[in-house]
Amino acid sequence: MLFQRLIIGLLMTSMLLASRVAKGDLPAGVVNVVLPEFGNRISGGDYGLANAQRVEVSRDPGQPQEIRIVRALKELRLSRRGEARFQVLVGEVGAIYTWVESPPVQGAWQLDLSVVHPDGYRQPILSEEWLREGQYVPGVPPNAVLEFRVTSKERNLKLSKRFIFTVSPVSLSLWSDFRPVPFTYERGIISP
Repeated sequence: MLFQRLIIGLLMTSMLLASRVAKGDLPAGVVNVVLPEFGNRISGGDYGLANAQRVEVSRDPGQPQEIRIVRALKELRLSRRGEARFQVLVGEVGAIYTWVESPPVQGAWQLDLSVVHPDGYRQPILSEEWLREGQYVPGVPPNAVLEFRVTSKERNLKLSKRFIFTVSPVSLSLWSDFRPVPFTYERGIISP
């Protein structure tokens, strides 16, 4: 009984922190281009397109440099089938930085990342375990539509699995007072 209350308390605390951070201010020059309605509805596990402006570092003449990221404004949940899918448009980038924030008890996720070609063909890029404190840097083709498929590795917990994800064209440490400030996991060794 005490263990259940402890787990529930930890989950509630981490969810409150995650929602506070999701609404937080971004540093100067960083713009979240996620669509305001993204995350409102899930249909069969698919959230749809996350952004209309591409994720990239804009270098428009006469304008200050702008880093465009996609960061979920609210926690995304897995469907009844245990998955969440969404698409992200990327611009002139060679790689993206992506990480997930979730309650501590929900620390292991499976990420499948594909490029969706105009003819509908899905080219797999990445398929691996996505740790909640890890930052991943897959190489991607420029001006592509990326499809993310997220599932939970923890099947025995009867909790509603939720997470906040970020996709960025550069490595950022946006929220230094909250874990994760993205760390890279490489073969079990943490390197800041």
